[in-house]
Amino acid sequence: MMKNRPRVSPTPTMGKTLKTLESEALPNNLPQSQIKTRMTDDGPIFYEKLSSREYTPIERFRRASLKVFAGALGPPLSFVWSSLPKHLVFMNKDGNVTNDFFSDPLKSFGIDSENLQISSSSGNILGLWAVKREFSIGSILFCHGSGGNRASPSHRLAILKNLSALNFNIVAFDYSGFGDSSGTPNCANVVEDTVSAYKFMTTHFIGPYLIYGHSLGTSIAVEAVACLQNDENPVDGLICDSCLPSMRREMLEFPTVQLSRSIYSDRLFERFVDHHIQKSGLNFTTDSTIIKVTCPILLFHSKNDTVIKWEHAQNHFKAICVEGASNWCRFILFEDIHNYGHCGNIYYPGLPSIMTEFINAIKFSIQRYQADVL
Repeated sequence: MMKNRPRVSPTPTMGKTLKTLESEALPNNLPQSQIKTRMTDDGPIFYEKLSSREYTPIERFRRASLKVFAGALGPPLSFVWSSLPKHLVFMNKDGNVTNDFFSDPLKSFGIDSENLQISSSSGNILGLWAVKREFSIGSILFCHGSGGNRASPSHRLAILKNLSALNFNIVAFDYSGFGDSSGTPNCANVVEDTVSAYKFMTTHFIGPYLIYGHSLGTSIAVEAVACLQNDENPVDGLICDSCLPSMRREMLEFPTVQLSRSIYSDRLFERFVDHHIQKSGLNFTTDSTIIKVTCPILLFHSKNDTVIKWEHAQNHFKAICVEGASNWCRFILFEDIHNYGHCGNIYYPGLPSIMTEFINAIKFSIQRYQADVL
């Protein structure tokens, strides 16, 4: 049944001011992936120049051949190598490193934090960074995406630096089997790891307490928030950056599987996906879980995200407005002109104002639903 809801109040775009500020702030001579600092009226912003490299004809041929090979032989090979789908979701061997890699985050990555290890309820040991601010306005737990670790790819460092520059305490950790954390990742383990890292944060830092998830990390964050709703320190706010739908839907829509769908019938391919989801336990149901979340929710997505469709975040927002348990939700869609893609939303110059509004909504229990195109 549709609930009585306050009117959703879309606001006009912020116009040319921020776009001009952003374009002027990104010099063209920066090396790709080099993180820099600049000042805005709202404070410092860390960013990297977002650009794409040119591939040689041989490289393009190799990439195209690999896509054809994967599209044609991927589905039957997955029945021989039954763990393949899980490895494609949890790419924990992508950038897997030892604790020494993280031991001096200030020297190695420019992150002024402690490098710690904690025990998880999953039974594994988690590598973790704890960034403490002297005059903090809250604390954020960061849940990264499917590959790499808490330090890599470089946009994760930018997320940590930007949020820390806004005077948030930050806890960034690696799931079981990622980075310098022990064990093997699965849906249950990564959620338990997130809950354990969150409880570490509430023990050592002040609130309000937020969880920030990016890409696959949004699904993990949503599940963890739902698990913590009856905890003595429930999550005060949820931030979903490039949010997934259900795992099933994402596996059906992921760009790299579209060739397989064209080779095999849709019905056969869907049965193949359902089989592997059931067998491997890849059962994240973000779309049905997010409407159960009671805390304020902030959704970011870029219109030119080629990994996860922005319409999924829009659908989450609509569902929250109609039948969600949360009384505050804001959906922000970044226009193509920003070229943020899948990993660039954190570079938006107006982030400080957005986060200030979000904290105020938490502190003053504001009830509102708002959608913006910026």
